[in-house]
Amino acid sequence: MDMRSGNARAPSRGGFTLVELLVVIAIIGMISAIAVPTIFGAVASARNAKTKAEVDMLHTALMNYKNEYGSFPPANMNGLWTGSAVNTSHAAYKHLVKIFPRLSENTSAAGPFPQMATMSPAQALVFWLSGFYQNPEYPLTNQGAAGTRQKFFDFDETRLYAASPYYVSGSPVRQTFAARGSTAAASMSAFPVYFTGHPSAGLPYVYFDSRCYSNAPNDVRYLVTNVQGDNSEAYPYFNAFPPSNGTWGQQHMNADTFQIIAPGKDGSFGGQVAVFPRGSGLTYELNFGGATYVPAYADDKNNAPYHLDNITNFADRPLADAIEAIKAQK
Repeated sequence: MDMRSGNARAPSRGGFTLVELLVVIAIIGMISAIAVPTIFGAVASARNAKTKAEVDMLHTALMNYKNEYGSFPPANMNGLWTGSAVNTSHAAYKHLVKIFPRLSENTSAAGPFPQMATMSPAQALVFWLSGFYQNPEYPLTNQGAAGTRQKFFDFDETRLYAASPYYVSGSPVRQTFAARGSTAAASMSAFPVYFTGHPSAGLPYVYFDSRCYSNAPNDVRYLVTNVQGDNSEAYPYFNAFPPSNGTWGQQHMNADTFQIIAPGKDGSFGGQVAVFPRGSGLTYELNFGGATYVPAYADDKNNAPYHLDNITNFADRPLADAIEAIKAQK
């Protein structure tokens, strides 16, 4: 008792009561329920933004390549080598001769062309943007001399992966990958692919120039087995609003230039030919050349959901979000 006031002291409190602790835990739980999805959403958005920024840089690099050499490099290398000689009418060889009139690269089986003929559209992207040696006769090999290639794009070396040959006996096969320098990489192609950097994608950027979609109805496609073991296929996207009476090539997005496609977090390109943004009115399938193609955004269509998070150079955000933006304008 306080002798000066005559009042008894209140006992000091040693901590929270059980009820108070339960209230605090409940509040923390509610905050977490709100914050965690927001945080994960922000992380996903940041990853998408990073990939989109890199897609745009690759796009710019290809535009710079055209400014330098007068045309875009070919993505389809199938048929460059006939089995015994270079196919001098192939787009890749004609492209090289055009930009290097003094080209003297070895055209025998010991030269660069047989291996170039096995490159996929993903490998071609890295190959062309890696540039050439400053040697007008031997821009591909520098004839074994020391030197560096003049790059159009500064590839992150940690994301360049070894890739298996793609065109084998003139037919595409599913491409697989390995870390460069590994035992598995030793038997793979000399030409790498460039991974997006997304931790769950495990697939590279793929490049289709307009030559790839000018052979109705068999566009060049990219077949791949990703690191999760699931098969995936990338096709050039069709345009939902093509010009009337347009050619087969004009039915595509970026009809006169190229498409760069990156898989999203689901680690899949899609596995089916798709239309962007959708059909007329944004609601149904389209029919081109007697074949039916599904919208890139259609949850009730086989494989269509896998297109939703793909990132491209012809949309300003992942496809699902880009389509939603278009729908909002209708």
